[in-house]
Amino acid sequence: MQEYIVVTDTNGIIRYHSPQFAELVGAKDNENITGKHVFRDFPFEANDFPFESPSQKTTLLEHALKTQETAVSSRVRYGDKGKDEKYINIKISPMPEHGAAVVSFVDVTRDVMAAIVDGLTGAYSQTYYRTGLKERTIAEAERTKNKYLGIVGIDLKGLKNVNDERSHAAGDVVLKDLVEILKSAVRKTDYVVRDGGDEFLILCPGADEGVIGRIMHRIYGRTNAYNAKVSDPLLKINPYIVGIAGNSDYEDLFAGVEERINAQKRLSK
Repeated sequence: MQEYIVVTDTNGIIRYHSPQFAELVGAKDNENITGKHVFRDFPFEANDFPFESPSQKTTLLEHALKTQETAVSSRVRYGDKGKDEKYINIKISPMPEHGAAVVSFVDVTRDVMAAIVDGLTGAYSQTYYRTGLKERTIAEAERTKNKYLGIVGIDLKGLKNVNDERSHAAGDVVLKDLVEILKSAVRKTDYVVRDGGDEFLILCPGADEGVIGRIMHRIYGRTNAYNAKVSDPLLKINPYIVGIAGNSDYEDLFAGVEERINAQKRLSK
């Protein structure tokens, strides 16, 4: 993987950058990168370094310069969540004798996405949800003004019947189409997670009951529109859907979604 190099002064101001760095950050041809702050002026979002300052990446730089030791942060998200999102490994090597620091960036988007995204549906994977995304979402909720976290739980009915009677390929199509519906119904700041074979979660930092209600309404509406075009009854999308929101006891919210889904299943038997 190619390494992109930036040299900054002790304040993080870029004094030199390799041409490839402009490509990494999507800079326009005539855009001047020199003179900008290496982190404050670019949307890097670190997630695995013990930061204490709101300016997370600057703190990483300050830590390296203060200790005169190399500092690293892996899987740093760059850009808006969505199609332009990238993941970067960052290494900062201080050069105090020159009043500078060398910052290297490696684009690891392909490897990271393979680990965090479900290969079939494109939703976030169960592994990523259980090893980092859940905690990340709670932290994002705590940083919002209202501190709300909204969760929508979805359980797809009849997937086993589709797999048994139509084929696993047909079941895969239903799963992928469901995820497309879910993604189209949520906000850019929300996360669609595949939490099992036919179970999904939508994690919505900052979403209160009203927002969750509107998301669920869109899911129902778009599911109905999808089903109207499907002639085979077995291939229609028929999910259990529950929603919940609150601004405290976040773990209780996750448990509450699971409990409500199970209650719906019991009532349908």
